[in-house]
Amino acid sequence: MNISKLVEGSARSGFRLARWGASFAQGQVQRVVRGRSGPKPDMDDATLKAKVETELFRPADAPKGDVDVSVFNGVVQLRGTAKNPEQVRGLEERVRKIPEVRGVENLLHLPKTPAPTRTDSPPTVRKRAARSGGASQREGAS
Repeated sequence: MNISKLVEGSARSGFRLARWGASFAQGQVQRVVRGRSGPKPDMDDATLKAKVETELFRPADAPKGDVDVSVFNGVVQLRGTAKNPEQVRGLEERVRKIPEVRGVENLLHLPKTPAPTRTDSPPTVRKRAARSGGASQREGAS
């Protein structure tokens, strides 16, 4: 084997490794600088709802049919049933980690327990309940 070819191959490998190292380091710096700097500007409620649902219902064991998500001015409201108290807390924590979420109203409850109600629900939710003859109207009629 020719020594000059061995040295030339080693030098070429060294240069490639050095270029890769520099490129990798630059990428890490950019990742830190640009990272997740916060909420995306101008995200409307419908887009935020889709983002929250994607985050919550991604796992295979997610309670897709049991939890309803609504958003009003960046505040997420979770309604429905969860299997256990840990799942209730876990779903709320996952929603709070989304940077665009301004607040969370957790109205989840366990099976065979009464659902919590909110008198300070967003106006659009109150209007829907009033039009459909919500529980508050039925109770007053008794």
